[in-house]
Amino acid sequence: MTKIITIIVVALLIVAGGWWYVDELNQTNSVPSTFVASTSSSQGNASDASDASIDQSMASVDGQMNGLNSDSASVDEGLNDKSIQQ
Repeated sequence: MTKIITIIVVALLIVAGGWWYVDELNQTNSVPSTFVASTSSSQGNASDASDASIDQSMASVDGQMNGLNSDSASVDEGLNDKSIQQ
């Protein structure tokens, strides 16, 4: 009985993996139906927009890292918590 269940689970995993792989191939090979090219007359503006975008992304990452540090500290505190005798 255990052998049959194992075979069924393995078969389901293989089918799910194949389905995911084919889905990824379809998404990678799809070509957008429309393409809009934007042109800018000056390279200086594009560089400034890029720098601002990088600064904004870095600020966002810093905020997320601070949240992660806070969560990690809370988890550590919870793991080190001593039980209270009643």
